[in-house]
Amino acid sequence: MNMNLHAIHLILHHDDPDGGLAALALRRAVQRRTGRVAPLARADYHDRVANNLHDLAVLNPNFFTVDVRLYPGVPGMDHHDSSEPWFDPSIHILELTALSCFSLMLDTVGGREDWPEDVIRHVDWMDSGAYPSPAEAVGLESLGQQFLAAYNALEHERVLAELWREPDAAAFVNRHRDRVDEARRLLERVQRHIETNGRIEGRVAIWDSSPLIESGVRPSAINPFLLCAVFPEADYTIRLKPNGHMTIGYNPWGRPTAHIGKLCESLRDPKTGRRGGGKRQVGGAPATPENLNKAIRTLNR
Repeated sequence: MNMNLHAIHLILHHDDPDGGLAALALRRAVQRRTGRVAPLARADYHDRVANNLHDLAVLNPNFFTVDVRLYPGVPGMDHHDSSEPWFDPSIHILELTALSCFSLMLDTVGGREDWPEDVIRHVDWMDSGAYPSPAEAVGLESLGQQFLAAYNALEHERVLAELWREPDAAAFVNRHRDRVDEARRLLERVQRHIETNGRIEGRVAIWDSSPLIESGVRPSAINPFLLCAVFPEADYTIRLKPNGHMTIGYNPWGRPTAHIGKLCESLRDPKTGRRGGGKRQVGGAPATPENLNKAIRTLNR
């Protein structure tokens, strides 16, 4: 596919740093090429926005999805194997070997020179679960670690607005040094909570983050790899959330083999019929007692 930047008038992106930064890179490329500023729209799977792509296409036929599962008839870019069944080379870009959609987008439309390599590397590691060590995953010493900590402590729209005006990662971190310091304190608090309330069942570490989130902690500010660091013997992690949702993931330093996305697709909410989904390393699903027990049994096989 040859990306036609002149045809993109709205960018729909996944609501995490990888999707947001990839959308930002595409937005800057559209402005460089066309002079237009394409609006960004955040796709939150749990609010069903991404399930209404065909309705959005009717309202605005010239939009492009970024880091969202590819859909028939809708141009987009992704790097997850969940998009394989829908891949159409005439309108889609799908690169399964890409560690993040952010770096894939930079390689596709340019702009890599705008970002420190340490930031790109940490986004790659974060999205692919390819951190070389727990220290790299949960530490806050490097620019990349601090950038992601500040990003996750703020609203996505605010972050992307700031980085649109000034795509300078170091300046962004300096403006939000208080958020980085807050992330250090939160890291210690979450670790204590996991040590006290988490548990191991076979190969699976399980932790209910609901009490912390209900006390006001932003879900995105909780480092998902901290559960792996506290329970290094686990191959998989399950994190329960207060919205009736659970996230299932690999421990990248364990020996995981299951396809998490396929497992999550088999888990449904009996009341709404909604199913989970994801990619090989991580996914989400309705957190019913039956689904939790099925996930634990499947991962312990």
